[in-house]
Amino acid sequence: MSATYTIAPFLGERRKFALQIDEAKVLEEELDCGVLFLEAIFRARQQKLKQIQKILVFGLIGGGMDEGTAIDKVELALEPGAILRYVELCHLILVRFIGTADDEDAPGEGERDENFPEPPQSEAANP
Repeated sequence: MSATYTIAPFLGERRKFALQIDEAKVLEEELDCGVLFLEAIFRARQQKLKQIQKILVFGLIGGGMDEGTAIDKVELALEPGAILRYVELCHLILVRFIGTADDEDAPGEGERDENFPEPPQSEAANP
């Protein structure tokens, strides 16, 4: 199964971005944190330049661009005054890779996932 992709403007052209499993594993190794943690960092707007750079590079690679070209394109794109425009794109790349709770395999409202026990109820809730 291939990752969900995003097509976005990048250096004056529309480019395809997607994280694939192999690229995500390398991304986690190079940044020393998991993709879920990265998504939380971007949601909180606490990202670092290296994180932006790596997500864009691996997103371009996952979208079909060769590694050398992806690295060169990202180096051209990341310059003072142009950083913020890529923060939302990186976040979207991560979210598309991770998926959402609305995915068909997620339990529906009122359904219980058999792999997770019910949370303990507090005594205050049951007087």
